[in-house]
This record gives sequence, C-alpha cells and structure tokens, in this order.
Amino acid sequence: MFPSSPVRVHLGSSRLAIRLSAAAIVEDVLRLPSHWRVVVCQTDQAFIEATSNWDTRGAICEISPALPLSPNLQTTLLHFGRRAPLLIRTDVRPQSARDLLMFASELTNLCISLIGYDGLSRDVERITSSQLPIGAEQAILARMVNVRSDIRQYVVGGVVAARRKIEMPEFAALCRCSVRTLESRMRAANTIPPHSLIGWLVCLHALWWLEQTGGSIKTAASTAGFADAAAFSNYFLRHLGERPSMALERQGFWRTLDTFAKLLSSA
Repeated sequence: MFPSSPVRVHLGSSRLAIRLSAAAIVEDVLRLPSHWRVVVCQTDQAFIEATSNWDTRGAICEISPALPLSPNLQTTLLHFGRRAPLLIRTDVRPQSARDLLMFASELTNLCISLIGYDGLSRDVERITSSQLPIGAEQAILARMVNVRSDIRQYVVGGVVAARRKIEMPEFAALCRCSVRTLESRMRAANTIPPHSLIGWLVCLHALWWLEQTGGSIKTAASTAGFADAAAFSNYFLRHLGERPSMALERQGFWRTLDTFAKLLSSA
C-alpha cells in the first residue's frame, strides 16, 4: 500500500516526489536527510501537481509496463528535469530505450536506474545528496540517439547497468534473453560484441567519475565494483588499451566517448 500522506513534514524542507509501483515502496526510501520529505504519488495527476511545486527539489519516476509514460507525464518530466534532478527507474525494453534516449537528448539533470538491479535507497541518495555528482548516463545516451533500433535496448541497458562492472549472464538477464541470444543479436547488427560493449561503458563511467570528483584510482575501482586497483587497471588495459591514469590524461571522458560512438557505429 502507498502511504496516504507525506512521510515527513518540515517547514522549509525540500520535497522529493516519487511515482513508483506499490511493490517498490520500501522502508529504505524513507531514510532521507532531515531537511527532505517524501511525497508519494499514487496517480500521474498527483505526481504532476507535486512536481509543479517549487519546494520539490527532486523526483523519482518509474516508467514500466505497470506505470507507462503518458503524454502529460512526459511533458511534466521534461519541464521538471530542466530545473531539478530527475531519476527515472525503468527496465530494459524497446519502448523504455526510446523513452530514455528522448529524455537524455533534452535533460542534463537526468539520472537513470534499472528496476531489479539498482537499489531504491541508492536512487534516493543520488537525488538528495549534494555530495554525489550526476552520473554519466545522460552524457553517454545523448550520443546514442542514432543507434540501430534492433540493438537499441541492449545499448541503452548497458549504459545504465555499466556504472559498475557486470557479468554477461546478469546483463543478459536484465535484457530478458540468454547470453547466446544477446551475442547473436549484436553480431547480426554487425556491431561490437556484448562483452566489449560493457567493457567500454564501464570504463566510460569510471572516467566520468574520475573527472567529476577528482578522486583516486583506488576509489574509482571500488565504486565501479572491482576488488582492487590492479584489477581495475587491467580491465582498462584489456578494453581501452591503456591504464586508467593514461586514459584520463590522454583522452579523458569526452574523447573516449567519441571513440566509442564511432566504434559502435562502424563495427
């Protein structure tokens, strides 16, 4: 059941508007900094009204078969996302991939997470914490708008999932297919294989994090899901042909993204 009213009320507080399926409302979502309060919206109209309030400083919206994207909601998300952080929770489907590419081409305050893969509590932290930089999803997806339609959902799903290292069986499960099927479909599209897709994307996310935070290679490795800096460095060498420090110095995030986009389109 949805809470029938906002969970916390503080004068002068920032509001977090949430539109999720009932099954996704868990206790973790209530653990917010003291100056934030949650407004859980049971309908599109309630969410539209909540995000029109200027005290609403962040929003989390699920887009799924259970909660499809209506034209009015799309307009609301585009309007809100131009002034405040917006996080979209979705799954790996052709329709959701089209929706995400559309949002990524319009918004820079955009975060994305995958239902069944990313924790809701972490999503809330990403939106409400001033210490966490906006991730690389939007910047990468904005360069993927012309990707072939037959592999679009796999590329978009990979962009979101590869914030940390992911094994092929888990990625294929997110894509609702087997590893063999995923490999076959990428091969039929005459593009890079799935393991290369994920490898490049993990490295891109790491380069973004390093540039945005100025953090260490060791911390970047931990953030990306590696056991240590050596494993992280070897992963970069295998996929990009150079160590993280050299990739950061010589290419950086944007040039590496240019190379990846060309590789994806010319393979």
